[in-house]
Amino acid sequence: MKISQMTMTHKLIFTWWVSILALIFILFPSESQIVNAFRIIFWSIFLLFLPGRWITQAILEENEIDMLERLALSFALSISVIPLITFYTNLAGVKISAVMVWTITCLVCLWSWIYISFFKKEKVEMQQAQEK
Repeated sequence: MKISQMTMTHKLIFTWWVSILALIFILFPSESQIVNAFRIIFWSIFLLFLPGRWITQAILEENEIDMLERLALSFALSISVIPLITFYTNLAGVKISAVMVWTITCLVCLWSWIYISFFKKEKVEMQQAQEK
């Protein structure tokens, strides 16, 4: 199944599986080289791709840009949004930790999914009704 053919439910399930694996790698550190390699892979996907992917899904239409542009924009948004939110929560008095960064990343993905599921769907339905 291609990424462009995945439904919103499949994308959400993939996001939460990766986030759960990333949390497991935080809570249970290991000295094994193989486990550390998997931890780096999952954290890279989780921090450098998923939040930006959900944000681009929320602000852009599906066929508005091609997959390579969406990948580059996802990466750029992820490395700019997550550190900014982390910085401002630290200014608010919350200590920076891996669990806090995990929570912020999950919240960004969740907020984007809520926007897509409720507000963007209504906007598309209203545009379709106006065209008729």
